[in-house]
Amino acid sequence: MLALNDGDVAVARRFSDRGLALARAHGYAEALATALCARGEVAVADADAARAASLFGEALGVGQASGHHGVIDRANAGLASVTKIEGMRTPGVAVGIHEPLSERELSVARLLRGDLTQREIADELYIAPSTVKTHIKSIYRMLGVSKRSHAVTRAVELGLFG
Repeated sequence: MLALNDGDVAVARRFSDRGLALARAHGYAEALATALCARGEVAVADADAARAASLFGEALGVGQASGHHGVIDRANAGLASVTKIEGMRTPGVAVGIHEPLSERELSVARLLRGDLTQREIADELYIAPSTVKTHIKSIYRMLGVSKRSHAVTRAVELGLFG
């Protein structure tokens, strides 16, 4: 990542691709998630929002599955940086979904980015956990996904967190 800090995106891309390939081959969750984040940061430098969102979304999923909070924070920061390079879109309006998310669904989607359980999301929004579950199912259906990390990635791609 020193190369990226020095502005040499080509070198950073080459080394981050190599690091990601090695991490995938060895299968250590924290190393994989860290490599995904590093490659995502290079994709942001390349202004490749779709690739960056995909990489950060995968890193978020690995981080959540393995409980690595540092990785979760880094992936969420990366996803936030993707929204900056994509430009701001109006919340609730998205190309590629049949109906916009409601304000409450957007609130739930934003909280899905963190490492919160359904119970914690419910407490945060002062609603029942079963209501959170219903909103999550609706979000998944509207975004055409079946996993939390994919929902977050898709929402970032659509600019819903803008």
